[in-house]
Amino acid sequence: MLQRLSHRVTGALTTWPTSAEWLAVGLVYLVYVVGVLLFSGGNPGVIKFDQREIVHPVVMGIYVFIVPALLEELGFRVLIYPREDESIRPLFRLFWLLAGWALFVLWHPLQAMTWSPDRIEFLDGMFLGLTAWFGLCASAAYLLTQSIWPAVLLHWLVVLYLIS
Repeated sequence: MLQRLSHRVTGALTTWPTSAEWLAVGLVYLVYVVGVLLFSGGNPGVIKFDQREIVHPVVMGIYVFIVPALLEELGFRVLIYPREDESIRPLFRLFWLLAGWALFVLWHPLQAMTWSPDRIEFLDGMFLGLTAWFGLCASAAYLLTQSIWPAVLLHWLVVLYLIS
């Protein structure tokens, strides 16, 4: 099991998308933005995080790249989804996709109810809807490329927007 997980992490971190895959990911990003605009009624700024701590923007950018972008993508996509070279039935592949997506969405209110009670926006229905949509688009980016980097980039940009 550890060997399989190590294979997934190593593969996801060392795979760089081809230019054709980046083009496909660009379309996923576009679909994401259109979905956000439709879901939020044309006001993507409807959810903004309250800034309680003043941190240098560069430090915050680096921090947000690691937590949540890189670590959440590792945990909710890379470790859970089988890679293309793993022999697994399509139904089980779909199960793991949906399980990772559901865990990703549930992770946010769990944080607000436990160790981050100041993050009440994690309990907001609009935020959770947008989180679910984000999870589907990040999953698509990962599945299209088998690389963690497009999903991490999208995650990083979304969180930077939310905290700006």
